[in-house]
Amino acid sequence: MNEDEIDKFIKNIDSEINAEDNKITNFPKSGDNQEITLSNSQYPQFDYDYASKLKEDYPSIWSKGGNSQETSFNGNDAFRMWTAVKSGEDTAETKNWIKRRERFVNRFKGNVSSVGGHVALIKWAYGESDTKSIINEEKKKIDEENSNLSSTTEKNIVSNTNNTYIEICEMSEEDLAGRVRIKMSSHLIHPEKEQWNKNGITWIEEYTQDNIKSAIGMDYVVSWADEENQIPSGHGTMTYDDDGNVQFEGVVVGSVHDAYIADVEIDGQVKKLMMTEGYINSQRYPLFVKWLKEEITSGKVHGSIEINGKGKAKRIIYLDGDKNLDGTKKMGRIPTIFDFSGLAILSSIEEPADDDSIVFEVNSKQDSLNINNINNKEEGGKQEGMNLIFKSKTIEINNLDSYELEKLLIKAFRISIEDICDCDDHGYYVSKLYPINAEFIVEKWNRNGENKYYKSSYSIEESNKVVLGDIYEVERSWSPINNEKPIEINIGGGMEMDKELQAKYEAMAKDLEVMSANYETMKANYENMEKEKEVMMKEMEEKNAKMSEVNEALVNANKMMEESNAKCETMMEEMNGYKEKYETMMAEKNTAEAEAEKATKLAEVNTYFETEISKNGFEEAEVNTLKSFVETLDLDGLKRAEAELCAKKFKEMVAKNANTDTEVNSANDMFISIKEKEMKKVPGSIPSFFN
Repeated sequence: MNEDEIDKFIKNIDSEINAEDNKITNFPKSGDNQEITLSNSQYPQFDYDYASKLKEDYPSIWSKGGNSQETSFNGNDAFRMWTAVKSGEDTAETKNWIKRRERFVNRFKGNVSSVGGHVALIKWAYGESDTKSIINEEKKKIDEENSNLSSTTEKNIVSNTNNTYIEICEMSEEDLAGRVRIKMSSHLIHPEKEQWNKNGITWIEEYTQDNIKSAIGMDYVVSWADEENQIPSGHGTMTYDDDGNVQFEGVVVGSVHDAYIADVEIDGQVKKLMMTEGYINSQRYPLFVKWLKEEITSGKVHGSIEINGKGKAKRIIYLDGDKNLDGTKKMGRIPTIFDFSGLAILSSIEEPADDDSIVFEVNSKQDSLNINNINNKEEGGKQEGMNLIFKSKTIEINNLDSYELEKLLIKAFRISIEDICDCDDHGYYVSKLYPINAEFIVEKWNRNGENKYYKSSYSIEESNKVVLGDIYEVERSWSPINNEKPIEINIGGGMEMDKELQAKYEAMAKDLEVMSANYETMKANYENMEKEKEVMMKEMEEKNAKMSEVNEALVNANKMMEESNAKCETMMEEMNGYKEKYETMMAEKNTAEAEAEKATKLAEVNTYFETEISKNGFEEAEVNTLKSFVETLDLDGLKRAEAELCAKKFKEMVAKNANTDTEVNSANDMFISIKEKEMKKVPGSIPSFFN
């Protein structure tokens, strides 16, 4: 179980949940329909109070798992949801988390092999049977470290009227060739989590102390503002290489040899700072050192600390993450697992993120220590109990990286003594380095356990020249008179062969004899494997041939499919063309039929108007009232209007004959009978209605 596995799994959870049938809860398993609550889970809850105290009291343990920045929902978000559920919240968001938890625990239970894995499970409200015991062991280690931690040495820093910062301490101020000492704070330790620097970073003492060892050996860096390499600007442009590692265009001007946390008085206020001590290369950058001394005399020179992911990791781990829900950087983000990688020295050109990152001292003066007893290049720093074996000598070494100090020293050492001893490459190793005193110890390993130790001093000059002081054979317990703490190193894989390791070596020699005896068997097995390999290769060739045939058939099938698809597309286009023509013809037909019908009605109305209406003997005004029916092609309306006019004229005619008796035969007066004695016939004509 690691962060990458968790990231991949988390990204798939939501899609799985969304794909489920939403008519049922699908809880605790897919197809189930129980209420979504932790009490209905298949997996018991972990001890919430234990988890909360772990988060508050042991943040360094808490930060070891569930901190991924690659997903929108990590272990810290899960713990936040657990806390919400414990407080009584019952929302769609908490229910969604409970369903996520069911799948998460089902996937990773029983698959935990690290402290970080157990912490990740705890954040998801679950624990294995041994989770508490493993976490308790980690807590015990931290408690022991805290109890054994020596109190921090307080260093008093005062400011004079010129605001120049001077440290009063017992630091040696001796001159070293080509270098000057520098004391500089990297950042303020914030007393509260609610405080942060201008970049939004909150520096907590515990996490600074946890990672402070990585500051030993880091570089003092600058990015030049001028061509004379005198005035710095800032960090330099930040870029990334092909593997995602951070790179700066700045140059290295020195290195840090000590780092610690101290209470420092600045402008009358005591602040807790991370302090660094080391060297600036005055031989290569003399103008810069001059500028630095002048600036701290008249004012302040600020710095800016750089951090990267721990070791080969590319991501810095932050307590509770480094981003807000909208993806922006958190203000008050707390780095917990990281490496200090560089301390940039700034000028007034660039504003510092932390006003308390200050250069306190640049010093090359000798102090009360006797320099001849510490690092006399002419006498080689001889002390009582030393046996001189070789006088000092300048060794020029080409084609080596000038920053790989240990490799330079061991090669120079071997060249120096090759004429007086059998100096094989695997016998001599630099085991201890004293950078302040510029001294080092070389160890000569012997199989019999009687190792020898040699001490010399050094300085590195231009063109890869190494100047070694006198070389002395010393006791293993030798140390410089100022008791400088050494840097333990082990170039080329060398090791101190104590008795236990020597016994292991002898056991390995015996094992080698057994391995030699088994060589013939291994050789025979190898030959058999080669034969089997030939058979397998032949079978593989046959399978590859068949695969080629299948691939060829697949290519042909795809080609046929493409041709069929092309034909189908052509046919569809033709069908669509026919459909358009058909629709056009149907529209033209409907239009023609409508025009024909209209023409027929017009002919009928006109014919009736011209032939029948004229027979009635209507007056012109009466005829004009009927024309509107002709215009609208309303034959039935024309006939009704004609009948009404006829009835009207008939009534008028009857009313004029006062002596005529009439008989009404209908209720609407439409039919009238006339006495025969009143009727007359006009000879020689066909009677019309009104005659």
